[in-house]
Amino acid sequence: MSGTPLSFTLGILGQSNMKDQILQFIKERDHVSFIELSNQIPGFSGDYEFHNLALENVVLWNGVSKEAVEALKYLLSNSLIFVNEVEPLVYLHDGYLPALPTATVAKSYKTAHWLPIVFSCNRPV
Repeated sequence: MSGTPLSFTLGILGQSNMKDQILQFIKERDHVSFIELSNQIPGFSGDYEFHNLALENVVLWNGVSKEAVEALKYLLSNSLIFVNEVEPLVYLHDGYLPALPTATVAKSYKTAHWLPIVFSCNRPV
């Protein structure tokens, strides 16, 4: 024994971090809703809301984890994924509509409104 302390990192081999899992899922599926991410990415769901900070009272989704918020912020700010507005029917098809009025356009509102979006690896046109 050399007397040098061992250093190591705990983890599970083959387990990607959430950012990588989200990016891979969006690359594979494209036009991915929050519901799909919640259902497919372990640890995505939580107690936080995801907002568009540029628009007052616009909620993109509620019920995400802090790790998911940080991962999405990173992926969006580095232009690895993009947001596309969609009709609420996309979420109805996926099985859930938030209990908020739907934002019909991306603008600030006096009260909380939900803006339905999906994530894509392609820039919106």
